[in-house]
Amino acid sequence: MENVKRLSHKSKWYLPRETRIMVIHYARQYNDWVNELNTIGSAGAIKIDGMPHAENTTDTTARDGMRRAALSEKIRLIEDTAMETDKALYKWILIGVTQNKSYKTLRYAYDMPVGERQYYQKKREFYYKLSKKI
Repeated sequence: MENVKRLSHKSKWYLPRETRIMVIHYARQYNDWVNELNTIGSAGAIKIDGMPHAENTTDTTARDGMRRAALSEKIRLIEDTAMETDKALYKWILIGVTQNKSYKTLRYAYDMPVGERQYYQKKREFYYKLSKKI
């Protein structure tokens, strides 16, 4: 878990512990969802050997389409929340919350243009807004 200073109940971006943990883990699934979305339908090759096959009677196209729609919605929710939090810092907020990158990593490896205090404030704002959407 992150080593983050706890906010008081009076803070604008306060979240109860359980909610905060849930939202953090929800956001960290982003890359898994993107990878799954990119691979849906690629492993379902039809076996043509002249023999009848009855084990797969489901509509795989419909199932894949429904899964794609669900994953796309989750991905869009995280991206839209990051954009809503701060359009200028969208890219860094998205990397930070989905890949658990620290401020120092974002600042020096990804050339983030803001200070530590402002970044963590935006990160807390992101988690608060996301918690209201999921």
